[in-house]
Amino acid sequence: MHAVTKLLVVGSTLLSVALAALSIAFSTNADRIRNEYQRVVQESESRIRAAETSSLETQAQLDNALSETTRLELEMNSINETLRLVEADNESLVNEIQLERATAQKVAARIDQIAAMAETQASLIRAMYDEVASLRDNELRYAQKEIQLTDAINDLTVQLEVAVETNRALQEQLVEFQTTRTATAGAGGFDRASSNRSALTARITNVRRDPASNSLLAEIDAGTADSVREGMKLTIVHEGRFAGSLTITNASLNEAVGTIDSFNQNLPIQAGDRVVSPNR
Repeated sequence: MHAVTKLLVVGSTLLSVALAALSIAFSTNADRIRNEYQRVVQESESRIRAAETSSLETQAQLDNALSETTRLELEMNSINETLRLVEADNESLVNEIQLERATAQKVAARIDQIAAMAETQASLIRAMYDEVASLRDNELRYAQKEIQLTDAINDLTVQLEVAVETNRALQEQLVEFQTTRTATAGAGGFDRASSNRSALTARITNVRRDPASNSLLAEIDAGTADSVREGMKLTIVHEGRFAGSLTITNASLNEAVGTIDSFNQNLPIQAGDRVVSPNR
């Protein structure tokens, strides 16, 4: 027990010394601690006031943010409404496009049908054109053949008339010659009447256009002395071929003028062509 007491006493003594040291340290640092405390309190109050101010500003910002959020929500609703309307318009446009496509397909089918009909008509027109061209060519050939045959017939007619007139003239000359042989002495040659009864053969001396009537006129070297009279029909011969018809409109003693009624377009009528009287 004595040892324990000693230990307790020693411990108490040490604690007292430590407490005294702490008391001295506390007394020494008390003012500093107090000042530090007051400073901390002031800083805390300042921070609280700053926090309150910041809280007010934050609240204002929050109110502004809420207002902006409300405005944005309204804009979003408006945008959503606009988007809904646009989607409705888009759907309507899609339906219209589908209708237009269907109409376009119908039009394309109609165009194809019309094109086929046009091609068929074009084929028929080409066939008709070819047939008409063939008929026209055939008609031209037939017309040319008819013209050639007409020219040949006219030439043969003129040659026949010339031959007939020549034969008749020879027969008349033969009769006159026989009559002359049996006539009284001193009657020589043919008289004027017998020569007038021979076939008329004259020459065209001039071809001109009448300025008044625009008719084609021909002058010949035979007149009333050769039994040429007004209204007389004569045949024009060019190089042995029929060239046209001449109707006498004015006759003098040794020359006459007539109108060319018809002529062969393939043969020119010019000075020097023969004129004969058919069926005299």
